Amino acid sequence: ILTSGQGLTARDGAGVIARLVEKAAGRIGIMAGSGVRASGIAELVTQTACTEYHSRAQGPVKSKMTYHNPLVEALGPSETTWEQTDPREVAEILQRAEKAWQEAFGGS
Repeated sequence: ILTSGQGLTARDGAGVIARLVEKAAGRIGIMAGSGVRASGIAELVTQTACTEYHSRAQGPVKSKMTYHNPLVEALGPSETTWEQTDPREVAEILQRAEKAWQEAFGGS
């Protein structure tokens, strides 16, 4: 079950997520999602004991195009910059989550 714990973000709903994890008792997966980033994953791990997380883990990517249409640029940065999954953010989330789990619960 992918959930934010009825909060705008998983951090806001951490209490509900923790109760879901406890009630599920490993019978079904509870996946915390919404606003999950490397900067807050350790706190989320320790507050919820969730073992699954959903994150866009996105970062800005700048276009390598050499020509930029000034008429399109006037509409905003969408032609020259966009968001996509950032492998560094994914790796950082994983590393911080594993470290937080070890410190809070020991073992894997």
